[in-house]
Amino acid sequence: MEYTAIKKEFKHVGYHPGRYLHIADVTTRVTDFDHKEIERVDQIVIGSDEPMTAQQVGEEARIKLVEEHPDFQFYREVEVAEVNMVEAFDRELAAHS
Repeated sequence: MEYTAIKKEFKHVGYHPGRYLHIADVTTRVTDFDHKEIERVDQIVIGSDEPMTAQQVGEEARIKLVEEHPDFQFYREVEVAEVNMVEAFDRELAAHS
């Protein structure tokens, strides 16, 4: 994954902790309590102190969605089907430019 300095149009994500910021569209397949399967896409921002792979971003995104997103309390199962990286930023690059 290639990291760049934070672009002006993404400055609003700067409040996330960590040196590295990952913005990804995460496609999940979920099963609700009526056993109905649903596919949905959510855009997630993940901050980290170390660089991450798309797979790691997907794992963190699943945890974040299940713990923080109100819709996910109604799902029995949550599986990450696809991770589409939108942007990846390194705060230190912004400090040096």
